[in-house]
Amino acid sequence: MVNRILRDDPSKGDMHNRQALSFSLFWEAIKDYDMWPIYLLGVTWSLPQIPSNSYITLIIKSLGFNTFQTNLLTVPGYVLFIVQLLFWTWMSEKFNNRFGIVLVCQLWMLPILIALEVLPPSAAHMWTRYALNTMLVGFPYVHPILVAMTSRNAGSVRTRTVGTALYNMCVQASNIIAANIYRTPDAPYYYTGNKVLIAITAFNIALILTSKSYYIWRNKVRERKWKKMSPAEKKDYINTFADEKTGRRGGMETVNGARGGNKRSDFRFVH
Repeated sequence: MVNRILRDDPSKGDMHNRQALSFSLFWEAIKDYDMWPIYLLGVTWSLPQIPSNSYITLIIKSLGFNTFQTNLLTVPGYVLFIVQLLFWTWMSEKFNNRFGIVLVCQLWMLPILIALEVLPPSAAHMWTRYALNTMLVGFPYVHPILVAMTSRNAGSVRTRTVGTALYNMCVQASNIIAANIYRTPDAPYYYTGNKVLIAITAFNIALILTSKSYYIWRNKVRERKWKKMSPAEKKDYINTFADEKTGRRGGMETVNGARGGNKRSDFRFVH
């Protein structure tokens, strides 16, 4: 099994688990522009939901419920959250469309945020506001899908190691940003904050569509290049696997270093 994995992608064996990254390898991993769309999504994809999730108890209390009622009323949102996490993660693998599921997440949040923005500031809409915030808390959680995409699209041990850490740093940065969207003067209905979240959601939709189009284009370019190679050239390419630092010999790329990863012509990005 190990030999089969290494024959399929020799870059999986270019490092061992006790080997440290040199600064040059670390810098090469950071410069991998094919991973940047996922890092940017790590910063923005969950921003529209985090404020509601962080302030759900305060939001419910401000609607007139006591502490005991508030604790009970938070349960449905988190149950919905768990169900959606499992369902959409399974769907992403079943239909092999990861950015499509990430898009569903944004399309779920956009009408809810718009409804919260246009809902009049009246106690008569207390249960409506509660239902909307519950649906926002229980949104389709796509973090596992993006983590898996980071790992798969890295293509090499070094990029996977650095890329996973960078993605998680981006997610943590989003928590810091989100903590400053809902402000005390804007309480309890946060109309200004919701306007910001609507704009971020619209940006996310554009970013997701652009990112998917980019990865489709990259795969098509590589597929055309791969089809031009003869079976013998493909076999030689797989055995020698070229990467960013390549030379030319016999009309095809040959290895000039010991890394391949997601710069190989036979590598395809998942999207």
